[in-house]
Amino acid sequence: MKKGFVVSDLHLFTRRSHAETLQPHIDEAMVWADFVVLNGDIFDFKWSVLPSVEETVEAALAWLERLAGVDPTADLYYLLGNHDSLEAFVERLPALAERIPNFHWHPTHLRIGSAFFTHGDLRTTSTVAGQPIRKLKRTIVLKRELLHDSYNYLVALNLHHVVRVTHGRRQSVRRMLRLLATMDPDGLKGVRDVYFGHTHVPFSDHEEGGYRFHNTGSAIRGLPFNPQTVLLDGKTEE
Repeated sequence: MKKGFVVSDLHLFTRRSHAETLQPHIDEAMVWADFVVLNGDIFDFKWSVLPSVEETVEAALAWLERLAGVDPTADLYYLLGNHDSLEAFVERLPALAERIPNFHWHPTHLRIGSAFFTHGDLRTTSTVAGQPIRKLKRTIVLKRELLHDSYNYLVALNLHHVVRVTHGRRQSVRRMLRLLATMDPDGLKGVRDVYFGHTHVPFSDHEEGGYRFHNTGSAIRGLPFNPQTVLLDGKTEE
């Protein structure tokens, strides 16, 4: 049996995230798991508080290299989300994968055995390194202090929980079912579990449409975090 660990929506480099307090948990997973899946929006280029595009990209690459080095025998998979599909970052990932043997990246989705991973907002509208990806932003829009402070007020007042109304479990699962219906059915044969993020509404073991859905929540302050352990029997090739 192979053991995996999947997490999404850390939104690193933003004020709204408390991912740094979760880092030991992720490091431990690299040690006990056979593979770790970073399922999108691990970094947040849209709301980065670092001074420049270049510094944010370099910090993201350094974070990935350090995590991969925690245990080089465990595979580390990176999938893109809507907040980390920055062209300046994505174009560096092939070289990182070539240099670090246990690091792999995928622009939209990943299948390992009976498990399917995607961030949850698939839109294949462009290509990088010959692979379909979402339309990428060419620059980071560093938000003004007022915008950051406005979100902090929402967090303090618990108003960011409105996401549970607009992106609840049933709505999220139905969107995922529509997404899966657009994919090659042969590529989904044997898939049992679907892991995604994006909505920041965590849940586990929701059965619908012949699949079992799991949402890993987020590291946004005030919202639940729900990383998942993945247990796979038999072959686990991508």
